[in-house]
Parts: sequence; structure tokens; C-alpha cells
Amino acid sequence: MLKIKTPKSGKARQVIEKRAPKLVTVESGKKTLILQGAKTSKVLNVVLTEIYQLNKGSAVRYTRKSENIRPI
Repeated sequence: MLKIKTPKSGKARQVIEKRAPKLVTVESGKKTLILQGAKTSKVLNVVLTEIYQLNKGSAVRYTRKSENIRPI
């Protein structure tokens, strides 16, 4: 087994803390935009619905089929 060395100086302790893995607890407030295209199949609509259900807190879903809105 590997022996874990403890830092002896303050600078070494700071370097080890900086290199240590960090836990990300706060995500950015980005929203997921889910658009239904002009000619989408029923299978694709079901997949979009499931994706929306997974990201319900941070997702916006547009269900109307519109010729004016193009996702790309």
C-alpha cells in the first residue's frame, strides 16, 4: 500500500489542498430549452418528454409545432 505523507509546512499544506479533488455542490443556473420541430415523430416526442421530466426544474419545453422556430 502507498503511504500517505502529511505536509510539514504551511506552503506544502496549501499545495496539497489545492491539488485535492473538489466537490461541486452548486450548479450554474442554466436552463435546458426543449423544442419540438415541425416534423418530429412520435418516438422523438416521447424522448423529448422524458428528457424534460428528468430536468424538470431547469428545463423549458415548447410543445407547439411552429414553422418559424428553428433549433439550428
